[in-house]
Amino acid sequence: MAAAVLGLGLIAAVTAGTPGHADPADRPAHRATLAFPVHEAFDSATNSGTTSGTVTFDNGWMRLTNTSTSQAGSWQMNDSFPSDLGIIADFQYASWGGSTYDGRRGDGLAFFLADGTAARGTGSLGGALGYACAGSANSCSTNGVPGAILGVGIDEFGGFSSATTGNGGPGGAANKIVVRGGGDKTTGYRFGTSASGPGGSVETGSRAKVRTVRISLLPKDKKLLLSLWSNSGPDTAMTQLITDFDITTITDQPKLPSTLRVGFSAGTGGATNNHEIADLDINVPANLSIAKTGTPSSARAGAGRVTYTVTVSNDATNDVTGAQVRDSVPGLTSVSWTCTASTGSACGAASGTGNTIDTTADLKRGGTATYTVTGTAPTSPTTLRNRGPGRNGTESPGYCQNF
Repeated sequence: MAAAVLGLGLIAAVTAGTPGHADPADRPAHRATLAFPVHEAFDSATNSGTTSGTVTFDNGWMRLTNTSTSQAGSWQMNDSFPSDLGIIADFQYASWGGSTYDGRRGDGLAFFLADGTAARGTGSLGGALGYACAGSANSCSTNGVPGAILGVGIDEFGGFSSATTGNGGPGGAANKIVVRGGGDKTTGYRFGTSASGPGGSVETGSRAKVRTVRISLLPKDKKLLLSLWSNSGPDTAMTQLITDFDITTITDQPKLPSTLRVGFSAGTGGATNNHEIADLDINVPANLSIAKTGTPSSARAGAGRVTYTVTVSNDATNDVTGAQVRDSVPGLTSVSWTCTASTGSACGAASGTGNTIDTTADLKRGGTATYTVTGTAPTSPTTLRNRGPGRNGTESPGYCQNF
């Protein structure tokens, strides 16, 4: 079970990127439901998914295509997840070692989502990246991934945005992140949007220059919002390339099914590359925040009682199970705390003592947990400043207490 880590006391922090999954009691039962968080290391052919086409495994890398021409390979997780959760997926990829056609290697690889009840399979080779259907201009004659809902192509050669892929596109453009909608057989897979790769490229050139990609898919107000970040190699910053693109606006986009499966695919044509995936991590999104107050503003050193009130709040994104609440309370003595939760939410412990707080909370959508921390002022006159990271790591307003 994942945990959102919260800090409280003199320095309070919220990390909203590692939530637990929503309470299954409030959702329909799903067969073979994915348990979050997910980590797939691709250490062997025996893993959490099923392959199709030209897929092999090599020392923690899943190779979707090798450097031969005219290949397509794919992998899909065995288990599905409820589509109303949304997901955050992080993975590493490498594209390297191939031969050029018309001065470019290729073709590329794709992250995709498919209907959790659909048959598994690989899409068309070459510029379709093993995901989309393909054929002539604005018309498909070879099939795409069955029951596809979304494909995010890391497109070296440029074919994933061409008119001969997925029933049309704006035209070939190399080194792009390209979003295509869902489809089945020769129908759909329409172009959605695209963005240039960080630094103008998406090819790594070697495993040593592996890149990391983060994809967020968030259901909100009948929309399905896609955001994407990528770095340009080890020890480089993540850059947001796509922000809140609503995939429901794509032409002929299929209706969102009740469950989804995560997959990867890749393709080569005349241009080739090794296309490899490593270290897939998946969780469900949540957005936690923290607010804090302290009373009184001053107290007598060594005798005055001090109270901090820390309220942890969850927004409407998802329920959070097992949010970790951890911190020390420096400067005070005889520290104790109590916790109260809003209706439907729950404190992992109702109370505790000592300067180290280590507990959990289950927070429903819109729920809160309020921690009331009390202690005795320090024996020597001093000023305690309460300032720390707030929502998603931004600095929150602080306050001082004088003793």
